[in-house]
Amino acid sequence: MIRKWIVSLKRRPQSIPLLMLVVCCCIYTFSLSAHSDASLQVPNSFVAICVFGVTLTSFLTIFSFINMYSKKNRNRKWIMAAVMYVLLLAQLGLDIVYYRIMVYETVIKPNPVDVTRYVQVGKSMGNTMVHIIALGITLLVILLIPVYHKLILKIDTSFEDEESVEYTSEETIEMED
Repeated sequence: MIRKWIVSLKRRPQSIPLLMLVVCCCIYTFSLSAHSDASLQVPNSFVAICVFGVTLTSFLTIFSFINMYSKKNRNRKWIMAAVMYVLLLAQLGLDIVYYRIMVYETVIKPNPVDVTRYVQVGKSMGNTMVHIIALGITLLVILLIPVYHKLILKIDTSFEDEESVEYTSEETIEMED
């Protein structure tokens, strides 16, 4: 089973970053209710736009990454790669802007939003930091595909059948006699 998985990775090393993109999307999507509740508690209207933008770019990044490795459109690979990187960087940028606005509204502002009273604001800020870190790791994994693909190709996945080895050794003994 592990051998089949490694052979699959040898053929399609892009499945690792795709899995990472899906995990990043799940991290953000599962905390979307906290983000929505937090955007209601903060008087800044740009927070809701950031939440919508990150949600949209999260899904579009996955689809553009899949289309980047599509067998049908090999000539559009570079275009889809550029779109994917732009979407990923936009997602990171919107997350950072969201986090900075939330820090201003909860800490720096003269009359800040009470994080202890509105627990969703604190959860939202924590989940945003987790999402930013996961996106950074994912971007690194995407950029390092050629490096770890070469390392995966060096793994020996050859399979020797014990019965065939015994059978061939018995044949050679008979032939020598």
